[in-house]
Amino acid sequence: MKTVAVVCLSKNNGGMELAAIKIALLLRSVANVYIIARKDSFIEQKAVEQNIETKYVLFQKNFSFSLIKQVRNILKKDNINNIIFLGASELKSLYFSFLGLDINLIIRQGTYKNSSKKDFFHKLIYSNVAYFIANSNYIMESVKKVIPLAKNTQLKIIYASFNASNKIAKKESNDIIKIINIGRITEGKAQLDAIKSCEYLALKQSNFQIDFYGDIEDQNYYEFIKEYLKSSTIKDKVFFHNFVDDITTKIKESDIMLFPSLGEGFSNAVIETLSYGVVTIVYDNSSMPELFNLGMHISLVESQNQDKLNDKLVEIVNNLELEQNKSNKNIELSHKLFNTTREMNEYFSLLK
Repeated sequence: MKTVAVVCLSKNNGGMELAAIKIALLLRSVANVYIIARKDSFIEQKAVEQNIETKYVLFQKNFSFSLIKQVRNILKKDNINNIIFLGASELKSLYFSFLGLDINLIIRQGTYKNSSKKDFFHKLIYSNVAYFIANSNYIMESVKKVIPLAKNTQLKIIYASFNASNKIAKKESNDIIKIINIGRITEGKAQLDAIKSCEYLALKQSNFQIDFYGDIEDQNYYEFIKEYLKSSTIKDKVFFHNFVDDITTKIKESDIMLFPSLGEGFSNAVIETLSYGVVTIVYDNSSMPELFNLGMHISLVESQNQDKLNDKLVEIVNNLELEQNKSNKNIELSHKLFNTTREMNEYFSLLK
């Protein structure tokens, strides 16, 4: 059986970290799978909870002899020759951890990069990459622009997958309209834009609430929002929650996903809401148009145009049953596009 380590050394708890766990879970039925994670991190905790064989490392700086040695010792001890790496900064150390070993290095890229990495040092650390995996065409274009791809590096797009079931039964017409937003609380996710649209909605429709799910990444931005809400007409309709494990239940209970993010790689949250037939409104930036082009019913609004976002939300609420019927067609399409067996087979085919 092939052996692979999914390496993610982040201390955060966002989409990349969840993707690392999911890839490990997908592959463990067909390969010997390890997670290499930072000690006491979110990803280590989740890997242990899922009974994934976990190796942890302790380090303070992304480039350190300690990190190099710890990872190298793990690889040699457990005869690991396939690496799926999610991250960026730690590659400076990992290059030296892999040096002289027979490593099939696969880098999975899920965020858009603007700054060029084509200097001599980055050419060196990317020189042994066998495969660069992007989770969308949008991200792949970023990889081509900024990453110094070696002659033998192969490029591939692998869409994320979800094991979605049918959405729960349609709510009664007199139920409150439930709007959801999923993502870390930070200015780039534009939660304030969503709140302002809900203020506009309140002028037309009072029977709704909006729930935000995600940990606070930018405390100053969160405090600004809380201060803003003190004088808002909808302060009693806005609820903030931390990251929750069972976000699927919250999605199934929702009518509308209002997600005016200023930029996304290929949002797991958006894919999952679409997969459950939830009416979804997003800005038309980054990878969002790609979902529309794949055939998903998704409402695209000109990026950072508050007035158009306001109008779109009101339009959808006024025609909610029609929009729900259109969005329910996403369920079947998502089973084809974001199939777990397909994603597992695509990653497995890269292992040696």
